[in-house]
Amino acid sequence: MDAGAVVAWDAKFIKEAHEISAIQHAMEWFIGKPRQFQSELQNAPEEAANGSKQWLKATEIATKLHHVGGEIVPLGCRNLVAHVDVHDDILYWTVIAYTPNGTGFIVDYNTYPDQDRRYFLKSQAKKTMRLAHPKIGLDGAVAAALELTLRTLLDRLFDTETSNQLDISLIGIDSGHNLKVCKRVVELLQKDRRYTNRLTLIKGFGVGPSDIPFAERKVKPGEILGNNWKQIPVPKGAAPQLHADTNSWKTTTNDRWATGLGETGSLSLYHAKDHQLFSEHQYSEHATETHGRGRQVFLFKLLPGRDNHWYDNVVACGVLASVLQCDTPASMMEDVRPVVPADKPKKKPKRAKFAPLKM
Repeated sequence: MDAGAVVAWDAKFIKEAHEISAIQHAMEWFIGKPRQFQSELQNAPEEAANGSKQWLKATEIATKLHHVGGEIVPLGCRNLVAHVDVHDDILYWTVIAYTPNGTGFIVDYNTYPDQDRRYFLKSQAKKTMRLAHPKIGLDGAVAAALELTLRTLLDRLFDTETSNQLDISLIGIDSGHNLKVCKRVVELLQKDRRYTNRLTLIKGFGVGPSDIPFAERKVKPGEILGNNWKQIPVPKGAAPQLHADTNSWKTTTNDRWATGLGETGSLSLYHAKDHQLFSEHQYSEHATETHGRGRQVFLFKLLPGRDNHWYDNVVACGVLASVLQCDTPASMMEDVRPVVPADKPKKKPKRAKFAPLKM
């Protein structure tokens, strides 16, 4: 590792940490804290990709609060959506209320099991699904926990500012982890008439600058194309499936966090809670600006030692709201099927909607 390396300060290492050279010390920083390595050890801080975008930092997100407390739906919201991020140890979930123009208000979030701690990493979770549901194996514990969490969310009624009540219109379940269990639980629950058309599996795809965007791909029979999302046709009784462009929607989510309160498309948190951990999840990924096919694309990468699960929730909730046609006016104008090629009879573009839902 040291061969050919040149350092400005040979004595810059920590013997008590069992380091044997300045090169090792630098590599510890390079691997574990890359941004600090560039700024502190190289005196060459990275140009933040969000500098031109002016995205918010975690401390700014934590204090971006709307006017009502938790579990209350603000005035003007039409739909509630939720997303559950699935893991082997705990589940992360978030509920967001949306207005028809895509403005989002965080209503509630938590984990299952509830960790009863102000601050923790997923790797530090002391209350796990296997402890909450013992003697049924890993898949059994995940299935039991997911079913309980989904039933609880589907049965909840949230008070609105006008003293009415609103239930969750659509819940997305992360299908990137343990797809077999997630499908089984969703297919079981949708047999209940109370839950039919209110659940969908959702999977993210990072569309890069050299990839074909969703809007330019051929629409296969039965598919419905929306704002960087696509509904996949499935057999009757099977779990609905939704695909989304994560790079696009993470960019959109960061833009909406940076949108001022009261402006169209803004995202905000509720009052009366410490949001430090939740906001750090929102600022857990580094974005690199790239260009290709005439497009500007931000590629996202999880920072070392960070958790991003509530961030995944918020990103997915934006997709689900768009499926319900709660999206910014500019996005809704583009939210149509592509026009068929000129050598075929042209059909009028059809506005995308989530086929199974009863609005």
